[in-house]
Amino acid sequence: MIYVRLMEYCEWEGETWYFYFQWDKNRELLGFLENVMPDGFSAREEALLDDTRDRLAKSEATTYMNQHNFVDGIVDIGKMRSACKDDESTHDTFYKGGILNFVIRDDIPGYAKGFKLSEMRF
Repeated sequence: MIYVRLMEYCEWEGETWYFYFQWDKNRELLGFLENVMPDGFSAREEALLDDTRDRLAKSEATTYMNQHNFVDGIVDIGKMRSACKDDESTHDTFYKGGILNFVIRDDIPGYAKGFKLSEMRF
């Protein structure tokens, strides 16, 4: 399967996290990310075999969240664009997995497979 992979390096936590979004559901996401991404983030298209995806998904969690996060849903790019008004708000929008707050699935805003977003905010 092909994914849009967002990598976040959090200098404060000293950790790197990866978020994988299904390409077929998020075709516009990579272009959007390339235009607004703050420092400490990178994005690319990545193809993964099912067994590789499963192995990554089962890998050890870092101290803050899972290192590899596979997201089943669509990122609401319009809402993200509205939240990214300047460099500071853009960083805050993405910081510590913030992109997950913009995932929609089954008409449930903020839904991401395997996460309770309220538990991810500190």
